[in-house]
Amino acid sequence: MAEQYLLPEVLSKMYENQLATEAALMGLVFLEEKRGSSEACENARTGSKGLVRAPGI
Repeated sequence: MAEQYLLPEVLSKMYENQLATEAALMGLVFLEEKRGSSEACENARTGSKGLVRAPGI
């Protein structure tokens, strides 16, 4: 039988993964800024603003 997970645990893990993804994206943005690719960086920043934040954060 498949292991059962509680909804709060799943939501917490999803949020942690979202934060990690955003941090990785911003790390790439900083590297690209050093290379002078401002258009790509602006596109990535705009995209990261679209990530949904957890209520109260």
